[in-house]
Amino acid sequence: MKSLRRFLSSALCAALLWGCLGTARAVESPAEPPVELPVEEETLGVLSGNWNEADPFLCQSDLANLIHEAQLWATGAQVSILPAAAVGTLETEKELADMGGPLHPSDCQRLYTREEVLYTVELTGLQLKDWLETVADHYVLHEDGTLSAEGDGIDQIYGISYEMFLGNPSQMRVGNITYQGKRVNANEIYRVAVSSSRLAAASQEDSWGWFAATGVSLDSAKVLWDASQSEDFGAEGGTVTAILAAYFRSLTAEGKEIIPPEARSRWRLYNTTSDVALRPVTRLQFVEALYEAVGAPAVEGDASAFTDLPEPSPAALWAAETGLVVGNGAGQFLPESPVSREQALVMLLRYDISRDAGPQGAWAVALPYTDAVMGSPWAAEALMWNVVRGYLLPDDGGNLSPQANLTAVQLEDAILCLSVQPDNA
Repeated sequence: MKSLRRFLSSALCAALLWGCLGTARAVESPAEPPVELPVEEETLGVLSGNWNEADPFLCQSDLANLIHEAQLWATGAQVSILPAAAVGTLETEKELADMGGPLHPSDCQRLYTREEVLYTVELTGLQLKDWLETVADHYVLHEDGTLSAEGDGIDQIYGISYEMFLGNPSQMRVGNITYQGKRVNANEIYRVAVSSSRLAAASQEDSWGWFAATGVSLDSAKVLWDASQSEDFGAEGGTVTAILAAYFRSLTAEGKEIIPPEARSRWRLYNTTSDVALRPVTRLQFVEALYEAVGAPAVEGDASAFTDLPEPSPAALWAAETGLVVGNGAGQFLPESPVSREQALVMLLRYDISRDAGPQGAWAVALPYTDAVMGSPWAAEALMWNVVRGYLLPDDGGNLSPQANLTAVQLEDAILCLSVQPDNA
């Protein structure tokens, strides 16, 4: 593996000078220059933990979250904006993590690839939404459902949670915008950490359209703070890379590890419309998705086990055989009934138990969800098991919403999580 340190080196040299004054004679060699030793870089801290390799253009990456956290730490802002193109390469992130190694100032330039000054500005909730709608227009949704994005038109906004439904019409693609679990108010003002490249664009012809709705530029009255003029970071230029170095020093001084941060907000892209993505999942759809995900095993149940199925369903029979569902006690499966999030977690717990991958013996964990009291008593163990497995994530306010209907995208998340959990885990 290539070392992250940079060394200055020079070769030792000696010279023999030859003169010619009638006859050749040797000239005494000059004194050898001193050996230049490698320059030792300051160690900012040690990177550790398991870092994901997510593409920052398409989903949240641990490295991007780390940069966001540094920007919020430096500015005291509520929200952070980060150009995806400025996030370092996945190879850099993986190399550092594999090293479990020391971080140096030169590494910060690899983690954030631009020399940009950090600012704090004021933006309203509506301006943040408009910013995201502009970003959404720079994604490409292909006919086969795949997404692509590149260039300087893609930003992440961190501190608020949001979803982009790229199958929706333009200017209607961003939804479910929340801050600390509460809906973002259009007129509420937020302090936002943003780099100079975004503010400088407002002073030029704005080809991306970010600032058409904000009107915030480098000389705007809404610029609250300039890192290049601050007492803490001005001497080092106030750049994001300098702030990263200071953040790492601070963590190390406090005895904290430099590990993947726990995301304080979440964002996600969908290659479909909001109607499809947020559609409630029925009981039959849930067990069919789970049945397919586990390989559609053979079943030998009674086709008339449930009286309200329009036709025999191998998925429903499998769910009954494995103990995932028991019906309503009157022989009915209730195939069209929506599944709540806590019902889904109960069935996932039962599935884990059926494959010997569930909890063993007496066990319990504390429920970290702020709305844990909203869970039904019969779902308590399933909610605790979700803390262990992470099938359904809480929102950025810590709410699990156990009584809410499970949506199609949430089912996808649970199935994806299930797919990385081995049997007998």
